[in-house]
Amino acid sequence: MDIALILLSLGALFVAGLAADQIGHRTRLPRVTLLLGCGIVAGGAGFDLIPPHFYRLFIRHCLPAKEKIELSLILVVLLISAFLNRIKKY
Repeated sequence: MDIALILLSLGALFVAGLAADQIGHRTRLPRVTLLLGCGIVAGGAGFDLIPPHFYRLFIRHCLPAKEKIELSLILVVLLISAFLNRIKKY
């Protein structure tokens, strides 16, 4: 596995995420939507810019199925709570 390719891919995704975040700050578009869009474009559904061995490394070794589900639920709860806090202020 070529570690340089993995690090370059992670760096490019990080820069794309920062750019999407800055665009979200300057426009009325939600940042989450822009970040998801970057992920879709970079992933297999888009231009397939992420190396396949990076998928295998992340999916098989980093997060088993149970932890993926728990992480997804935690992120959904955080997004809902942030939305509700924003509504409560008005």
